[in-house]
Amino acid sequence: MWLVGGEWTVAKGCVHSHNPFQLLIEYKDLVLEGFHYLTTCSFAILITLKSSCAIIIGSADVLNVQLSHNAEDEDRDSTRLGILLAMFGLGFFIGPLVSDRFVSMKQPRSILGACVLSFSIIFMGFLGMGLSTSFHSICISTVIRGSGSSVLWINSTLLLQVKCKEELLGCPKLSQDHTHILMSCLSTVEIFTGRHARKSHEH
Repeated sequence: MWLVGGEWTVAKGCVHSHNPFQLLIEYKDLVLEGFHYLTTCSFAILITLKSSCAIIIGSADVLNVQLSHNAEDEDRDSTRLGILLAMFGLGFFIGPLVSDRFVSMKQPRSILGACVLSFSIIFMGFLGMGLSTSFHSICISTVIRGSGSSVLWINSTLLLQVKCKEELLGCPKLSQDHTHILMSCLSTVEIFTGRHARKSHEH
């Protein structure tokens, strides 16, 4: 922003210089202030709600590939995989529409309840995928799993908005996103996915 020149404001009563070194100092102060806020607030654990679901992303992708494989019809494996991804997207669309009828920003307990319930829905989806005997039932289970994931994704963020101070909302949200990305990356490394995939193919 300092390349634009002059002064600019990002919040009411907050004026910043175009000096890049001053920006770094201000950024450091904001990070330290946010870190102190997170270590002293009572809801810091809520930041890990979304990331706790992200740890299964890698294994879920491997599972989708294996469930879409049919030795007797390998030419349509990519089509079946695309259908599974579409079913997950459909569930991701349906979940918030249903949960919105039972969740209110004025009642934080309802938002927390939706987050807790979403874990059960995700578990039901994976359980259904494991017990399914046909591709159609796998699709239905994938829709259920997608619904639970979207409910957790949205309501965990809403819960932070309710609990956090308005002027410091960016720090918990940023920490939530960072932990989610970190867990997503960890879920795709060799130790979580590749090793198990190779073992299943060997057997």
